Amino acid sequence: MSERVDTARTDFSREDAHFKSGFVALIGRPSVGKSSLLNALLGNHVAIASKVAQTTRKRLRGILNEEGAQIIFVDTPGLHKPQDALGKNLNAVSLFEANDSDVILFLLDATKEFGRGDVWVLTQLAKEADDIPVDLIITKADATSAETIDSQIEAATKAFADLGKKFAATVALSAKEHLNLQLLIEMVRGQLPEGPRWFPEEQQVDSTPEDIATEFIREQVLLSCREEIPHATAVIVNELVWRRQGLCHIDARVLVERNSQKAIVVGKNGEMIKKIGMAARKSLETYFHAKIHLTLNVDVAKKWRDEEKYLRQLGYAE
Repeated sequence: MSERVDTARTDFSREDAHFKSGFVALIGRPSVGKSSLLNALLGNHVAIASKVAQTTRKRLRGILNEEGAQIIFVDTPGLHKPQDALGKNLNAVSLFEANDSDVILFLLDATKEFGRGDVWVLTQLAKEADDIPVDLIITKADATSAETIDSQIEAATKAFADLGKKFAATVALSAKEHLNLQLLIEMVRGQLPEGPRWFPEEQQVDSTPEDIATEFIREQVLLSCREEIPHATAVIVNELVWRRQGLCHIDARVLVERNSQKAIVVGKNGEMIKKIGMAARKSLETYFHAKIHLTLNVDVAKKWRDEEKYLRQLGYAE
């Protein structure tokens, strides 16, 4: 059953008669710019972003309220050929969100050549989301030429046509430069059905404080550590408690798979984990508008990416 039933307001009034709302899934390969686009559309840092592939591991709903409309953009894990149980579950999450959406945005990185991985993603969309409009979104348009963008559009359009499909619309944009973002919003709004306001107008994300804390801490691990660390890292929030005078105490642990990785995350004399904690605390204080007391520990959990108990505890289970 869709989660929409739990949060939907079903009392349509006269002024709601032509209100438009719906769920818009951001779909694409890892590192195409889904999270950066979501942050730019909402005008706030709500989704973690880095240059590391598979940064996004959970779907995140970002809620954009417009006059007469509510658009729920759904950030999803990058679709890829999985190497472990975690990868399989992340793909399942992305495809479920695509199939449960009103509009799909297929994101394509303008700075990378269209290839077999992109064809694979389009093939999954053709199978899993047969009756849902799919828009082609070229990201990072500020970082390449118009000729390259045209080439990308031509290649993607042909590949989708070979699958018997056609893009409903095409937009080239830049989240970094805020290029064509309003055009995208207006285009998507025109594709959405009439419906209720699914979330309160003041709500911007559909995530718990614990989920936000988990992701902001993991973001700093991704930004601070060597290449071999990020994919083997996860974060568990053991406790998040609001104290008096707006103080929030967060106790969390960083999981890695080997002792050698733990040594890197902790760092000499604990300098690395201290650096991660300070940066994460700063991001959390900005997001929550509150004073944060953050405690971090690092634990070894061998092969956690293939262990169902860890995937469930982390919220990554299918």
